[in-house]
Amino acid sequence: MFNKRSCIPSHLLLIGILITLQACSGGSEAVADRVSFGTGPPEPLSGITGDLQGTWRSADDSLHTLLFDNTWMVMAYEGETAGEAESFVVGPTCPDAPDSGVTDNESRYLSVPVANRCYYIIELTDTSLAMSYVGRGNTLRYVR
Repeated sequence: MFNKRSCIPSHLLLIGILITLQACSGGSEAVADRVSFGTGPPEPLSGITGDLQGTWRSADDSLHTLLFDNTWMVMAYEGETAGEAESFVVGPTCPDAPDSGVTDNESRYLSVPVANRCYYIIELTDTSLAMSYVGRGNTLRYVR
């Protein structure tokens, strides 16, 4: 039986290859300049998804950054990507992720369905982001 989850879409495979090639080439350019997020201009985003856009630096480890570009998220350490760009969604639940037991009508869950991860957004301001990793309970804090 064919399992769609085991099939990697070609655009994600291409992104992974590009990230790997760029990581091997080194250089000091920004992570966003080395990661391809798709073609064409992104659609304007509103609400929480729009407020997340840009680069965030960990409040606990200044070498760790988190970049949101449209509906893609990239984690990096010391300027090097720590894996592939991941598609994320923001909603009232954690689809295909550990059950939080709570539904939030304010759409405060950031889910990475392909990786089966989900975060509850505790705080989001112009300069501060705090998320709790659902299922683990630890809080990740970021600043701009």
